[in-house]
Amino acid sequence: MTPAELRNRPAVAKTLRDAAAVVERGWTQSAYARDGAGNPVDCRELDAVSWCAVGAIASVLSGVGSYAADALRMHIGREFFDSVAHWNDKPDRTAEQVAAAMRACADRVERGEL
Repeated sequence: MTPAELRNRPAVAKTLRDAAAVVERGWTQSAYARDGAGNPVDCRELDAVSWCAVGAIASVLSGVGSYAADALRMHIGREFFDSVAHWNDKPDRTAEQVAAAMRACADRVERGEL
């Protein structure tokens, strides 16, 4: 991602950190978000209680969500380059790993590495 594409690094980093906090409140796989009964719901629904990485970014969308998702995709590497959702949904993935990756990505964005 070039500096021209990543226009507002502080906003992207904040979006990633805010999304990490959402994941820490509740995390899911195979759906953008789920309600308390485990049913898939829109990630911005009031009854959402858990979110995947993409759903968490969308739930805190601040006008830079696509840049935040692109930065996270670049941060997690080539194995999952095509899909943050596939990375999030890997069977042995944990909420702690997702939140930590989002925060590490935010740090790299702020340093201008992504």
